[in-house]
Amino acid sequence: MVRFRQVCSSSFDFLRLTISFVEDVSKALFKAVDRNGNGELDLPDVMALAAIVSKLVDRFGTQNVNQQAAQH
Repeated sequence: MVRFRQVCSSSFDFLRLTISFVEDVSKALFKAVDRNGNGELDLPDVMALAAIVSKLVDRFGTQNVNQQAAQH
């Protein structure tokens, strides 16, 4: 029973850290694309976000993602 609690606790801590990281990254990304500073995601912001995503895909590609999906 103690081992189960340790595994659940460490898994929960990992999940909490992952969610916190994703939240921080998404906030920073939103700040970067919020061109007019109104705190809303409107068309110019979406276009800026699409440009960032496009550059990331160009840089890192999708080959690894496709390979991993094919393995499972």
